[in-house]
Amino acid sequence: MYYLLDILNNASVPVNPVTPFAFDMPSGATGTGLLQGSSPLASVSGLRVTVNGPFPPGSTHVQVATAFTVTSGSFDLVQRFPAALTEYAVIAKKLGDTKMSSSQLAGQQAIPAQGEMFLGAEGTPVAAGQPLAVSLTDMPHHNTAPRWIALMLALGIVLAGVWAATRNHDDAAARTTERKRLVARREKLLADLVRLERDHGADRSTSGAGRPDPGEERRDDPRYRVRREEIVRALEQVYGALDSDDITPEPGSAAGVAA
Repeated sequence: MYYLLDILNNASVPVNPVTPFAFDMPSGATGTGLLQGSSPLASVSGLRVTVNGPFPPGSTHVQVATAFTVTSGSFDLVQRFPAALTEYAVIAKKLGDTKMSSSQLAGQQAIPAQGEMFLGAEGTPVAAGQPLAVSLTDMPHHNTAPRWIALMLALGIVLAGVWAATRNHDDAAARTTERKRLVARREKLLADLVRLERDHGADRSTSGAGRPDPGEERRDDPRYRVRREEIVRALEQVYGALDSDDITPEPGSAAGVAA
């Protein structure tokens, strides 16, 4: 968007107004700057355009350029100037079905120029400090739906990654805890088996001459057989669980002693 302003001093001597000639560009304007050919009295700071006095007789040219991001098919321009607008025109490039409307414009017409089409209209006077309002509708614009869809998909992927990472961490912690429990269970069962066999061997070594061997009697002891079978069966289950998690018995553990 471009403002091509002529600040007119009809006096024959320079004029320095009491109120500085300054105005703010509409909200949303970006990259505001002066074009070549503007008076050295003009300056821009952010959205603020200032023209310092004194103004020489005749016209002081101020040409301002800025940009707006249009995300829909309509755009409303509202601008206030510190001096009255007496004679002015508004011109908009017509792209597609673009339409221009304002209660302050009259005699609108389509103007072909250099192979393009423009909408032009003369403006009615606007008092100093009063808004000049112009609306553009049916403008071509980029559809934001694909962008939002892409953003939502990207967000979904990130959340899925976070969830998977958290789940993997929890699963790893659970496997570590279970492994420790199985190893502790294995060591206890092996110790119980060693103790049971040691006690059984001690009973055999105490047998006396000419008397029945107590060890031989204990071989048929149902309690001994049942207890040994319980320990062996429990060990088989523990080793099976450890093997299913790709865990092998550690060298030098009680497993080697029992073997």
